[in-house]
Amino acid sequence: MIWRKANDTFFLTVGKEIITSDPRFAVNHITDSTDWNLMISNLTVTDGGAYECQISSKNKDLRKEVFLNVKGTYM
Repeated sequence: MIWRKANDTFFLTVGKEIITSDPRFAVNHITDSTDWNLMISNLTVTDGGAYECQISSKNKDLRKEVFLNVKGTYM
């Protein structure tokens, strides 16, 4: 399972491993669950945009895109 920002070529996460050097990113997965949640702390407007989750298997690749809309920063 891979998370990446949709227009970027580099991965943010691979499985539970964080690939990006940005410490704000984490992935949350509960054992035996199909949910893999990308977590971003201290959001900024530039974090907004499309993110893609990709799962590869022998038979096919599955991709799901989600859009994050950040309206402003809050203290």
